[in-house]
Amino acid sequence: MDLPRPVRTRSVFAPHPAAAILKEARPEDYDLVVLIARPRSFLGELFHHSVTAQVLLHSAVPVLVLPAAE
Repeated sequence: MDLPRPVRTRSVFAPHPAAAILKEARPEDYDLVVLIARPRSFLGELFHHSVTAQVLLHSAVPVLVLPAAE
């Protein structure tokens, strides 16, 4: 299956990544958001909000989550 041309990508770097991704990922501009999910330690789970979870809950665009390579 061929992808439609052009395929556009965009990387977002911001102090609050989930908010920045949600702001940029508008349905009129993008068909899919792809996130790489990395495993978190127990303490990481306690003290950090998951960007992946926030985007999954609030995105108006479909989200594909891929595991990080080890």
